[in-house]
Amino acid sequence: MFPYLRIGVAAVATSVALVLAFALPARADVCPPGTVQVGQEIEETPTEIIIPPVCKRITADPALTQKVCTAKRKIAADQEAIRQMSFLAERESFERFEQVATAQRTELKGKLLSAFVDQGLQAGRMTADKVLSLKLDNVHKEVVKLKDLGLHDQRFVDALYKMAQDTDLRRRVKSYRSFIDDIAAAKKVYGAGSGMVNDPDHAPLRFFLGALRIAQSNPELGLLVTTVDVVENLAYLAYLPGQIDGLSTLTDEKMGALNQMVGRMKQDMSAFKAARKKWQEAGGSGEPKCGP
Repeated sequence: MFPYLRIGVAAVATSVALVLAFALPARADVCPPGTVQVGQEIEETPTEIIIPPVCKRITADPALTQKVCTAKRKIAADQEAIRQMSFLAERESFERFEQVATAQRTELKGKLLSAFVDQGLQAGRMTADKVLSLKLDNVHKEVVKLKDLGLHDQRFVDALYKMAQDTDLRRRVKSYRSFIDDIAAAKKVYGAGSGMVNDPDHAPLRFFLGALRIAQSNPELGLLVTTVDVVENLAYLAYLPGQIDGLSTLTDEKMGALNQMVGRMKQDMSAFKAARKKWQEAGGSGEPKCGP
């Protein structure tokens, strides 16, 4: 039932004028959102005069409806593309993730990067032979890149140079294993501190990833190290339970493709929310029903 104006009248009316004085017209804004007042009705009882508004629902412009539905279809296509990469991307979870507290978002990104570091440590322990091909000029080039990105830890930089310069290959392998253990210990210290919640870029974790790739003679530092936006985009998928482990095993090629898909879905989500807002402002309630 629509809200209405209820007017109390004395049991014995002193005059018709007194009753009419209380029979004030209902205000136009008592109609619910998405409706407009088109008139009033008068209902009388022995004790009251009730004047409810007559409200009519506003029909949203079909063009606005079409924009919302087009945006929803684009999002559905984005979701399917991401599903083909073996990950789920729910529209509702994207909206929820954008509304969570900054600290929670930062912590989730830290957990995601931490999982990638764990994968790097695990791979590093199984492929110690890669350090045998470590070249000093490559170490220097990649360390400079890290520093330009604001990622630096002199202790590990010195260890990388030492391994690359050591001509005793047995000693180099031994140093490499110590290097892996030291990275693991430093990661544990960082994870126990406040950086997981307060450091939006998680620079130490990104440095650990870069240092591991250098030590394992990888030709590139990788997207997670060089591009902060990649972590932000993948965090949208990590927000859904059970997806961090799968994300942490992505190759650079698949990560790049997935990053583009999530970025496109974020853009389509923004377009959808803007279209839905205009549709609701024009009188729509909730979301329009769209066909296939």
